Amino acid sequence: YWCMSQFVKPHLLGTMSEFNNRFVNPITNGQHIDSTASDVSIMRKRSHVLHDMLSGCIQRQDYSCLSSFLPPKHEYVIRVFMTPLQWELYHRYVTTMSCVSGIEQNVNKESRRAVLGHFNDYHQLRRIWTDPFLIFPGEEREKQ
Repeated sequence: YWCMSQFVKPHLLGTMSEFNNRFVNPITNGQHIDSTASDVSIMRKRSHVLHDMLSGCIQRQDYSCLSSFLPPKHEYVIRVFMTPLQWELYHRYVTTMSCVSGIEQNVNKESRRAVLGHFNDYHQLRRIWTDPFLIFPGEEREKQ
């Protein structure tokens, strides 16, 4: 909200730290399961004050108010096959370096490492299927 209001009406909500102290912290404190009745009461009051302050300049709406003015949406699926180089790099990565191959060899790995490894695998493999030359460091890419 602070960024939107700062764009529309600068300084309406003060600085970012003032906004955090005045609105964000009290509202967040009242939303926890273990919040006291006082915290919830303060949260409701701060939310109400914030809503009143923003009602003149920020109007939250969903897309239905614009849907009659927008052209219909069309989605297309284009199937693009990997080149032989991409297929070879993909196969080598999956069989030698991926988190999945590491887990199969060592079952005692932590599950957190496995999840982070899958994200790393995804980002590395994305380079391969987008453009294989992205896996090379910048200097080597320029030489190619």
